[in-house]
Amino acid sequence: VLHSFDSNDPAGRGPLGSLILDAAGNLYGTTQGGGVSSGGTVFELTPKTGGDWGATVLHSFGAGKDGKGATAPVLFDPAGNLYGTTYAGGAAKFGGTVFELMPKEGGGWTETVLHSFTTADGAVPNSAVSRDAAGNLYGTTEYGGWDWGVVYKVDTAGGLTVLHSFSNGADGGYPYGGVTPDAAGNLYGTTNSGGAGYAGIVYK
Repeated sequence: VLHSFDSNDPAGRGPLGSLILDAAGNLYGTTQGGGVSSGGTVFELTPKTGGDWGATVLHSFGAGKDGKGATAPVLFDPAGNLYGTTYAGGAAKFGGTVFELMPKEGGGWTETVLHSFTTADGAVPNSAVSRDAAGNLYGTTEYGGWDWGVVYKVDTAGGLTVLHSFSNGADGGYPYGGVTPDAAGNLYGTTNSGGAGYAGIVYK
């Protein structure tokens, strides 16, 4: 056991997403609750001499406009910035967010909300984001759009484009996972519902 969370842990409570690893061997993850305002956290686990690990909170969500409830893993870019999603919070309170964490000189991290979902353009982004070589981010929301979720793109200027809004028909509905880009720029993913037997689909 590298770290054991509890209800009073400042590092958070309820880590649902997988971890990512940096070149130095540090681990990064998210929690859906806990932290300063019970809105969840982004944390780092660092190996210490002797085999112990130390937990550091990179950001504690304030249960408001900066997002609330991170259930998906974060993603590094080549500059060392982290990107992720929260399933709630943001400007619409319930829509969720796409966020960026940038390391500050001298230590600490600065959080920027890249997009707050409004239900019309998606809601409840439970999945991690993917990134292309140009720095654009791609992901899905479980709800919103035509009510059955969307595939979205956030460009480097922070603008969001809905690439597809699911209808829960032949095109599927309720995408819970994210998308996987290929070298040609196509995106691949899954939905939990819809399709010929309303049992979900794999889409491109």
